[in-house]
This record gives sequence, C-alpha cells and structure tokens, in this order.
Amino acid sequence: MRAKKSFGQHFLHSVDVLAHIVDALDASSDETVFEIGPGTGQLTRRLVSAFGANRVTCIEKDRDMVAHLKRHLPEVSVIQEDAVRTTWAKHVTGPSVVVGNLPYNASSQIYFNLLLSHRHLFRRMVFMFQKEVADRFVASEGTKVYGPPSVLTWLLADAHRTMVVKPGAFRPPPKVDSAIVQIDLLRDPRRDVGNSIDAFNTFVHGLFQQRRKTIQNNLKRMYGPEALPCLDTIGISRSARSETVCPELLVDLWRCVIDLRS
Repeated sequence: MRAKKSFGQHFLHSVDVLAHIVDALDASSDETVFEIGPGTGQLTRRLVSAFGANRVTCIEKDRDMVAHLKRHLPEVSVIQEDAVRTTWAKHVTGPSVVVGNLPYNASSQIYFNLLLSHRHLFRRMVFMFQKEVADRFVASEGTKVYGPPSVLTWLLADAHRTMVVKPGAFRPPPKVDSAIVQIDLLRDPRRDVGNSIDAFNTFVHGLFQQRRKTIQNNLKRMYGPEALPCLDTIGISRSARSETVCPELLVDLWRCVIDLRS
C-alpha cells in the first residue's frame, strides 16, 4: 500500500520502535486498546499479539486502508472515521487505552480532541508526533516551546517523551524527527480546573497570543487595566513574559481575574 500525502501518512516499520510503543502502552487485562490511524497494520499486528484481537479496535479515516485491514486482519474491529471528529463515548464502553502513529497534519487536533473532551474515557494514551510538536506538550516554563499545549497537558495529565524516532523508521521517511509521548490522564485535573477547562483554555491562549509582549500587556489587552493588580496579588512580575510563568501561577492569575470581573 502506498502512503498518501493528503492523509499525512508515514508507515512505521521499525521493529524496535513498534515494540517500544506496545511496551509503553502496557494495557491491563480488562482494557480495550484503541488504535488511531493503523495504516497497513504494522502496529496493529503487534497489539493483537500482545493483547488479543478481541481487545483491539482501529479507527481509520482512509477507506483504502480500512479495506486493506479488513482483508489482512479480519479478526480486528476496524471503524472508518476521522479521529479528529470521533465521538469516543459511542465506542468506549469500558476501561480503555489509546495508541497511534498519528498523521502529522492532524496530530494536534486528534490529541486535543481526546485530552479536552474525552480524557475521562481513557487511562493512558501513547502517541507518535513530529518531535517539535511532542516537545510542546511536555515543555516546562522558561523554554522557547512552552505554551498553551504545555500548560493544558500539565493540568490534565502526566506526560513524558519516551523515545525520539529518526526518519528511517518510516516509509516513506519524513523530513523531521519524531517522538513518542506517553500520556497518563489524571482522574482529577490539577488545580481543580477540570470543570472550567474550556474557559481556562481561552484565557491561556490569550496570554500567549503575542509572545513577545509582556504578560501585563497581554492581560491588559484581554481584560483592561483593571485586571493588572491581579499580577501583583499572585506575585507575577508585570515585566515577565507568559512563557516564563509556571502553570500553577497561570491558573491562580485566571482565577483572580475571574473573581475580579464577577
């Protein structure tokens, strides 16, 4: 099967990397394994070998790949859907984990669909991303790639990069390095933000919208000068940039602004 550029397909073939992904997933005996973007089924075969065909369900957008999987792995359940828009609750009926070598052109959309809207359905996610995208999810404050993806991931999960993967592990090889990230979803989001994650998401994206400006300027642009005393209350320097402020203080700032406005 040929990879389709329009689907962002790069088929993983490295035996060592495939084994690493299965080990990182570490599904327990009562968990269903959902695989996103199985492509030709290289990872699928190893998931079946490790966990059993009756416990593996694939979500695949490309109808040609769906036909290929049903022909070569008929014992596996394959659902033709776009994982960006999947309503996971209609498929997940019990303890589950989710894994995938995600298409580069949709990886962030798939990740945030799961993290923000469906995280309660899964214990763990193990995904392959373009390395620079993976780095944004696990970045700490003070680094160039720290931003809203880092903050939201920290609030809702324990995530870490487990492996950097070179282009030669794929066919066709991409032009960039990739990385595997293991994401363990938290039962209770940090700082008790779970029920208000959409509002906080909007807030934190606003603070990072103009990265070269100070947090004071961005906060003033968003809420007016009356919100600036919140920086002093929380203990954030008015001359700081948002990328230097840890997630805990960003949540405290958000709560202060909300309380002030209400």
